[in-house]
Amino acid sequence: MTNQELINVLKTCRQSDNVRFYFLKDSILHGCVHETILNVDDQVEITIKKDNSDENGVIEEVKK
Repeated sequence: MTNQELINVLKTCRQSDNVRFYFLKDSILHGCVHETILNVDDQVEITIKKDNSDENGVIEEVKK
């Protein structure tokens, strides 16, 4: 996907709408949040991390 293709898709959405990120693993959608957006080496890099994770993307397991 190019930057322009993403812009064209986002232009069809209301600007006040929230953006929600997911990734698919083993047929399960996992929710994510935006971490960073960088322009590096002639490409745009969008970094996401799992919901409820720390700044390193680690989710601490709840002890029972």
